[in-house]
Amino acid sequence: MKKGILIGVIFVLIVMFISCSKKFQPAEPIVPTATATNTPYHEFLGACGSEGTAEGELTTIYAICVDTANNIYVSDPGTGYISKYNSSMIYQMRWGTSLNGNGLLDAPYFLLSNSLNEICISESFNNRITKFNNAGTILDYWGESGTAQGQFSGAAGLYEYGSNIYVLDANNKRIQKFDSNGNYVSEFSIITANDPSYCTYWDMEGDLYGYLYIVNNSENCIKKFSSSGSFIKKWGSNSYNPGGMPQPKNIAIYGNTLYVTDFTREIVIAFDLDGNFKYEIRGYTEGGTYKTLSDPNALAVDSAGNIYVSESNTGVRRIVKLSGTPLYN
Repeated sequence: MKKGILIGVIFVLIVMFISCSKKFQPAEPIVPTATATNTPYHEFLGACGSEGTAEGELTTIYAICVDTANNIYVSDPGTGYISKYNSSMIYQMRWGTSLNGNGLLDAPYFLLSNSLNEICISESFNNRITKFNNAGTILDYWGESGTAQGQFSGAAGLYEYGSNIYVLDANNKRIQKFDSNGNYVSEFSIITANDPSYCTYWDMEGDLYGYLYIVNNSENCIKKFSSSGSFIKKWGSNSYNPGGMPQPKNIAIYGNTLYVTDFTREIVIAFDLDGNFKYEIRGYTEGGTYKTLSDPNALAVDSAGNIYVSESNTGVRRIVKLSGTPLYN
């Protein structure tokens, strides 16, 4: 158990170092002009959050999810809270200081709003999945540190397909499948040919057909698998060229479009589900002024295709809501 806890702590420290470190430059960068002609951008629809530790404020934004009523949930492992905002982006509540006697939320990272509008959270220090209702009342939790079935080392991205929940078990380099009550069903490895011995994995999302898409952060790519674990393909590159992702972080899917944030380039990249590059989102217009994205990381899309992306540059901690249809300069 102590060894498992140590592995979990090391994973989170590595993740926080990657996310908080100064953005590195890939070889031979080709930096695009943010306001170039025909550059796509999305209409600004609002924002929530600000920097700080008080209610409604955020410190370290790692994940966003949106329920069917367009309530917004934000994980903040810096404070250990989950913050909730309504569809008008007005702060409602936060939770995480107590799990009704079951301990504190410890490094709440990735979020999932399931078909019942319950909120599932992956806790990287506790290496478990914790389920709440949308008012913050704990419903269930499962998992512990380890390598056996139902155990985790770096519990990360979450995805629901049918009545099952898939969990990215990052350090164990596998996807584990559970039923809606947290009972172990099956697993598959995400190691593919020519992978280096050291790989870091970050987020996971799925489409309407059950295909899973995993961010391989260290290899600057997205890996696609079937729901049964068959490897389909991967794409991405460490470059500033169109579609390049020197530091991919979180992903979201709407229809046939996969969005991924890149922390280094400070953009959101849009691909189709076969990995073909579509376009890049570099900014938005707020109050008549064009603004570039600021350290985008967490990402979500609602049922209407609107995009939610975090901004976390110096003095800024907020979630920006953008229209789903791109406009052009």
